Amino acid sequence: MSDLLVDVVAKRPRDPEQLRLLAERLHVPLSREWLRTLRWAGRNVLICGTDEAAAARVLSAAKDAGIETAVRPARAAPAHMRFVAAHAQSIARAFFLLTALGSFLKLYFFRGYNPFVHFAGLLWLNLVTRNQTVFEIVGPLAAVALSLLIGYLAMISVHVNLAWLRLSLPLVSYAHAPGNEILPLPPIRSPDPRRWWPAVAVVCGFAGVATGGWLLKRIYAPPPREQPRRPPDTRAERTRPVTTVAPAPLPAGWPLAGSEGTTSDGYPRQWVDKAALRSLLWHGRFAELSRDIEELQARFEEDPLREYWPIDAADAFASATPELDAALDAWVKATPDSFAPYLARGSHGVALAYARRGAKYMPDTPASDVVAMQQSLGAAMADLVKARTLRPKLVAAMREQLRLLGLSSTRDSLKRVIDDALVVCPSCFRIRATYLNFARPRWGGSYGEMEDFARAVDDQRWPRLHALRGYVDEDRANLLHQDKHLDEALAASDRACAQGDAADFLTTRARIKMARGDTAGAIADLDRADAILPGDVRAVLPLRAWARARTGEWVLAGTDLLTVLRVDPTNNDAREIFDTVVRGLVYQGWVIFKGGARDRALRIYNLAANLAPTDADVLQRREWVVIGKEGGDPLQAIANTEAAVKASPDDYRAVQQLDYLLSRQREFQRVLPLWDDYLSRHPDDGPAHMERASTLHLLGRDGDARAEAAKACDLGVSEGCVRARALSVQR
Repeated sequence: MSDLLVDVVAKRPRDPEQLRLLAERLHVPLSREWLRTLRWAGRNVLICGTDEAAAARVLSAAKDAGIETAVRPARAAPAHMRFVAAHAQSIARAFFLLTALGSFLKLYFFRGYNPFVHFAGLLWLNLVTRNQTVFEIVGPLAAVALSLLIGYLAMISVHVNLAWLRLSLPLVSYAHAPGNEILPLPPIRSPDPRRWWPAVAVVCGFAGVATGGWLLKRIYAPPPREQPRRPPDTRAERTRPVTTVAPAPLPAGWPLAGSEGTTSDGYPRQWVDKAALRSLLWHGRFAELSRDIEELQARFEEDPLREYWPIDAADAFASATPELDAALDAWVKATPDSFAPYLARGSHGVALAYARRGAKYMPDTPASDVVAMQQSLGAAMADLVKARTLRPKLVAAMREQLRLLGLSSTRDSLKRVIDDALVVCPSCFRIRATYLNFARPRWGGSYGEMEDFARAVDDQRWPRLHALRGYVDEDRANLLHQDKHLDEALAASDRACAQGDAADFLTTRARIKMARGDTAGAIADLDRADAILPGDVRAVLPLRAWARARTGEWVLAGTDLLTVLRVDPTNNDAREIFDTVVRGLVYQGWVIFKGGARDRALRIYNLAANLAPTDADVLQRREWVVIGKEGGDPLQAIANTEAAVKASPDDYRAVQQLDYLLSRQREFQRVLPLWDDYLSRHPDDGPAHMERASTLHLLGRDGDARAEAAKACDLGVSEGCVRARALSVQR
């Protein structure tokens, strides 16, 4: 070994005094960093790149101290690694500061979810308390402690990795001094950290002032004003559904909702369930659809105060979603002698024309969008004329014609249609309000024309018509709102509301109140509007969902949003608030689950999954909530849940939990009989069909899985619609 250079490595001693004895025998100082590296890495270099004589002296001293050693061939390290080893302490301190500061900022400023960073802190918080107030108090303290711990571990890892790579600094150095003495390691010249403190203090001071100012601004800033919600810019985006939602449950009888009876002015309290009509179309119940809408029109012809019923029936199909085309064509073929499918297809055509045109002024609208709009208008007008031919008193078709003619026709065309409608129903409010909308100055009319039209009514005989006088002030309020003159806009909307209860006035005032930060007042107005015009998916429900989201009422917001999307999946207001509501449901569900209310959290996540059936975060968190606290020993968890299923075989949650636990062990064959048994007693449970479809897919039985997913979709589970479509594409 005389020509071979070697390293001598000390293994972890049993007693720290052994190291001190070794240092005394070698006449070298014992640094704390060297000791810490040995304690964590289990080994450290006593001397490196030495010859046989020096190695023998070190081995002898280590043997006298009772320390186990190992000898290995030395190897030369590249220059950059020698630099890292020489400055290991400075690099480790930098790692500590950057990692500790970075993990703290990640936790409490950016609020992103990183399981590796969050796990230890959240686990500790969960063990300490379930009270959310205490959680908020100890949360920042835990974050600081956790970030410091992570930084310390990062600093230690620098020394540990150097030791394992044979690059850590040795305890002693070898030099051919007189007498072949072993000399202490010469000191490494590196910047003195004590000189950094003035600069560090100044930087930290500026950072503290900036952070404090930012926090104070966040705490004391006034509520943000409502941001302008712009519709999508392209025709393809405007006609693209926001998400895939399952149809509503089929109506048990006639598609009316609400209580029987009338209001003080004689209008019925019942209203048309638009989602139920769309569900009938989804299931291909064409004869039933035609019969129901014909009956609604007949009831209106008997009593003009039921004017809302056939109009709402037409509005149920006023969506630009492309999926309606094939279904409406099939409906027309199934009942060609009924006016109902032509009315529905005409209403869809008008909505499609508006979506293709967009919300810009005509000079700013692309020519291709204008051409596409005109194509839709032509087809829609043909359907509406056919519907009126089959049912001459069809005011609902006349209203759609007003909306159609308002896009491209003259004032004379609008007047002919409104005159025809008022001959049939002189007391009707909705058709008059629609005409006033297109009598605004921006549509070629004037305020004088609007006032004359509103006053030429017998409001003594029909008191609700008195509210028509408020549409001039309602339009002024909208224009003032657009120009950010919120006080004047609110005063104008108050004048409009003083003329009478109209959902349009209340919706306009609610938008203005939201812009002023009065969200509670806006919700009160929207609740009144919903009582006057129940189930309005064009304006009332999307705006109320947004207002409820701003107050943190995520479940109510999600319920309103789901109602809108079941009728109009392309609603632009729903498109703007969709992501906000889904993320709010995810947050609220997790907070409630951590508070111990598992069933309530599951209901929230099921709502979120019905809105966003492809959202991975929603589905993953729902799985965690289903499994609940059974996350320890998997075999024991399965045994506990099996006992619960045997005790309550009709408990859907227990069966679902056992499904998820077995699936984690990939025991899918044991899962399928669970759902077969449950569904034999509950054949109309949509979520159960969805879980069975997932199991069949995992077993490779995609044909059966597709059928089960379609069944779940028919029963109102949005995830089933997505899965059935995906499996159909894979065929």
